[in-house]
Amino acid sequence: MIKLLNDKETQEKTQQGGVLHEDYTSLFSVDYHSWKECNEVYELPDGSFLFVFCNTYPTKRRVKSELYEREKFLEYVEWRKHYNTNTTLGIQGSYDHWRYYSNLKQNIVFHIEKLINEFPDLISLPKEKLDLSYESLDLISQKLKTMTYEEQTILYDYLVAYIGEVIRLKTNGNWNSHIDKNEVYDMIVPFWGRNFYFHSDSWLLTILRMLNKYIFRSKKNYIYTPEIIAEKNSFSPINVVWAEITGLEKQGLRKESIAEIRRNTMFQKNTKS
Repeated sequence: MIKLLNDKETQEKTQQGGVLHEDYTSLFSVDYHSWKECNEVYELPDGSFLFVFCNTYPTKRRVKSELYEREKFLEYVEWRKHYNTNTTLGIQGSYDHWRYYSNLKQNIVFHIEKLINEFPDLISLPKEKLDLSYESLDLISQKLKTMTYEEQTILYDYLVAYIGEVIRLKTNGNWNSHIDKNEVYDMIVPFWGRNFYFHSDSWLLTILRMLNKYIFRSKKNYIYTPEIIAEKNSFSPINVVWAEITGLEKQGLRKESIAEIRRNTMFQKNTKS
């Protein structure tokens, strides 16, 4: 449980035996160059944690605080560690996350059947239970809760393949990684290491590719993302896996898959209207 405290309640908690936790305080502090979030974490005598939000703009001041049960806050700590690591690696979203942890990258579309056949043994679930239904996603979600972040990322390609097949069957769609069509958008990783997206016909994209290849000799290249295409809608199993692995408040694979289908179907309808 999380409880929001006002300034007076925050002062009372910190004065009643609250001890500043330096490691956690450092973990949650962020320097934005022009100003800094100098958040403070206090461990209280009953084992709970007080998270005090502070910033240095224009002067150091407390904004608000939250009281966490111990187990809930330790989950938050683990999430923050992975968040900080991903930020350091330049991972800023679902597709960045997938590109970093996927072994097969866009070639996953050629290995769907093999990945799904191997998946039950790797996740220790009966093959007959993994029938590509929404109910099977609940079983996988429960299994993922027992795994570490590192163990989950090892299964990245398997999860994308399985969830993609669930979405494909529900939408009567097909896999598409844009390998041959090169349509809609291309992604390029320029020499300075940040990801930028351009329309495939963009002259700027062509220039950046030439700079990468002939001047800066970049070893990085653009990678297309596998999607499920149904009529004019596109659905990303990568978004579903990313939300389940990296999300602080996990909704479960079933809810995330349904949300992905609804969100993109509604987007297509709105663009037509």
